[in-house]
Amino acid sequence: IGDTVNVASRLEQRNKEFSTDILFSHEIYTSLTKELYSRANYEGEINLKGRDTLTKVYSIWDILY
Repeated sequence: IGDTVNVASRLEQRNKEFSTDILFSHEIYTSLTKELYSRANYEGEINLKGRDTLTKVYSIWDILY
């Protein structure tokens, strides 16, 4: 499956903790369009199972409007 899918799965599981619908890593954040970039919110750094370093996570709001 690979690291990307593992990270996505672990972030999806953490949504409840952050009261978010969509969490994503810094790697995804850096590839957002200008419109989505302005709607992203930095949530902090978290430990993810299987990773030795902290992962920066972001949420996004108001993507349907």
